[in-house]
Amino acid sequence: MAFLDTDDLWFPWTLACFAELIQHHERPAILSARLLEFANEAELAGVQESPLEAKVFSDYLASHLRGYFVGAGMSVLRREMFLAKGGYTDRPINAEDHDMVLRLGDAPGFVQITAPVTLGWRRHPGSATLDMVRSVAGAHYLIAQERRGSYPGGNQRRRERRAIVTRDVRPVALACLSSSAAAAGWRLYGSTFGWHTALGCWKFLAGFPMKALLNKIK
Repeated sequence: MAFLDTDDLWFPWTLACFAELIQHHERPAILSARLLEFANEAELAGVQESPLEAKVFSDYLASHLRGYFVGAGMSVLRREMFLAKGGYTDRPINAEDHDMVLRLGDAPGFVQITAPVTLGWRRHPGSATLDMVRSVAGAHYLIAQERRGSYPGGNQRRRERRAIVTRDVRPVALACLSSSAAAAGWRLYGSTFGWHTALGCWKFLAGFPMKALLNKIK
């Protein structure tokens, strides 16, 4: 199953790249596109097809040190596994795609395309990703899902999962400080303080209060 949102576009070579990797890597659970953000179509003029390259992991959790995120429009998922996990949550939140990929976290096979660019994502003011209420709700949902044991791997893979969850939470918490939702940002900071400490994310732990203070002074 390949997803294409209304503010995304595929290139002429995109589906061929997906098909080649699916066949070559024996139908991985998750295949992720190479993303390019753009504001207007003129920015796509220089995008060209190039030799296909990809990073391959035993599963998505195994990629936790690489910082890969898999948005809905980037993801190509094995249909039977997607359905077995119940599909996307119907809650009105952002990060429902990140939740889905985490629920597939230990499913065999994760392939990240590194070349060529296979997905264009258009930045625009009406994007759902800019809805701060939905983004905060989504971040809290990921935290709650991890705490209730909804993601696979047990204690053995807890560090991998929490590295991914906190990576998804940090930009939302920081964005709250730049809006009128500073209190919501502090709640996310507090909710994940222990996880960030265990992971040694000192830059975020120290930088968040400093950014909050600077914004308050302004």
